[in-house]
Amino acid sequence: VFITGFLVTVLLYSILFTWVYNNNRCSVLAIILFHFSINLTSRLILMPAHIFAVAMFVLLTVVSAVVVYYGWGRLVRSSPASSIPAA
Repeated sequence: VFITGFLVTVLLYSILFTWVYNNNRCSVLAIILFHFSINLTSRLILMPAHIFAVAMFVLLTVVSAVVVYYGWGRLVRSSPASSIPAA
């Protein structure tokens, strides 16, 4: 159960990380700050199992809202060639 919950959490966070990265002009700093905020809150708030289930539901709701509101187009680059720096 723990492994499944962990893998689902990683999958959901990866969608949010991609959305934050793509919508902040490919800013690594935005991802670092986002990751830091997740780590900080997870260390400050110890969650029992029933609270973890609620947090998972909230995370799933947020990811669903982002995907529905912004669409899958914001989760992919507009064109692969635009991200390759010129030589």
